Amino acid sequence: PFRNDPPRLVSELKRLVDAAGQSHKAGQHAQAQAAFRRALELAPTEAWLWNELGTTLLDVKAWDQAADAFQRALELDGGGGNGLRGGDSILAWVGLAEVFEARKAYGELKQVLEHIVDVDEPNGGFWSWLGEVNGHLGLWDEAIQAYWTAIGLGGSPEQSATRWQGLIESYLAKGDREGAIEALRDGLERSPTALKHELEQRLRELLKKAFQ
Repeated sequence: PFRNDPPRLVSELKRLVDAAGQSHKAGQHAQAQAAFRRALELAPTEAWLWNELGTTLLDVKAWDQAADAFQRALELDGGGGNGLRGGDSILAWVGLAEVFEARKAYGELKQVLEHIVDVDEPNGGFWSWLGEVNGHLGLWDEAIQAYWTAIGLGGSPEQSATRWQGLIESYLAKGDREGAIEALRDGLERSPTALKHELEQRLRELLKKAFQ
């Protein structure tokens, strides 16, 4: 990743990155952060290093510092530095999303997730997350649309059941009981046996409370 640096500097940077990675795996967060910060002193325009630092800061819930690191990574990725590698750009956006969720900054989180689903490969998990965030904002039509998209992208029985549950809760919150019933019927008709059981278990109490 160190494309234009002298060999001696590259060697030191690799040593620091390796040490940071080992410390991170061992749960030694302070040591990992120190190694990444030292590496950034030597190579401040390496966007992916800022991303790695942000990830270690998330682990200790240093939200402000993590956000600064991810934002710096994305700024450099847009020009003026050595860009992020492969999916690391999405990981930086996801890191920002985790910061905004921790802060309950749902407006900013919605914007970040909308960017992610716009540029990333189709991913039901991100669409489901967006549905949840729209629910926090009371944007029930947008939540419903996001959950339908997530459902269409597939997933494990547990993931699918969570998405159907979020969809039906959104219809109910909107005051659309007919929509909730139709969604439930659709879910049960389209779902394999394993998902039907999971879905029935999750939704039985939800619907009982909603229609009391």
